[in-house]
Amino acid sequence: MKLFEFVRQRQWIPVTGYLIYISALAAGYYYNLTFVQLGLIDLGTRLAGMRSREVSMAMAALALLTLVVAVASGVLMDRRGWSTDLYVKFRLLFCVLAVQLVLTVAAPAVSTPEQFLLWVVVCSTTLGLGIPVTFSFTIDFVPVRDRGYVAAIVAGLSFFVAALYPIEWRIEEFSTVVAVAMAPALLVLGVLSVRRFAVVDVLARQHEQFGTGRFCRPTLAARIATSSPADSLVRRLTRSSLAHSRRSPLTLVRDDRQRAPPQRQCEARDTRR
Repeated sequence: MKLFEFVRQRQWIPVTGYLIYISALAAGYYYNLTFVQLGLIDLGTRLAGMRSREVSMAMAALALLTLVVAVASGVLMDRRGWSTDLYVKFRLLFCVLAVQLVLTVAAPAVSTPEQFLLWVVVCSTTLGLGIPVTFSFTIDFVPVRDRGYVAAIVAGLSFFVAALYPIEWRIEEFSTVVAVAMAPALLVLGVLSVRRFAVVDVLARQHEQFGTGRFCRPTLAARIATSSPADSLVRRLTRSSLAHSRRSPLTLVRDDRQRAPPQRQCEARDTRR
């Protein structure tokens, strides 16, 4: 893993990026695993007085609306260039987390089906925006060859935390636990959204190195921009020598005759006479 190389070389800023990514994704998985998937069932059936079938249909609508918003916001981020701007993504995540905190605290007060559906729509919108924001952190924090390991750590950690805390599957307990966990993260994101830090500046430039996928090839302009003049000269000489060595002997003889000086050509004519 590239992570072990960073640790051996004492490059702690990239290691901090790993920790930020794992924490953000694990928290998101935990929220969706417990609060959204399990808490909403209790919220809809017990507090809002809905039938199980109606709650299931509402959760299906939540998933579809989240999908639509995630695709639309992902395309918008790509076109605006936000997907490579770490500070913009921190601000977007701050907005998402702030709305989710309000929804989490207000969830136990939901008492009618209309309020439940409104809660689902707002939650779907914020989740749809949060998905491309958090997953785009990959190009900022995780090298390509470590992404499988990091994804496994995120999934395992989120399920471990969900099973570790012994609470009843009731919305009141979910709301309290999740709100307490969200508050410090919201404070940190708020600071990162309004101030610039040298460490974050370094992390914001890592997408230039981590952003190219395993099966992607940089364009010619990118290769020229990132290479030194000496490297460019070596590559040109190598290509020239390879092209020369692949030509047939007959072609080389013809080229030599064509390059012969005019004086030698005249001497050859006089000898024939």
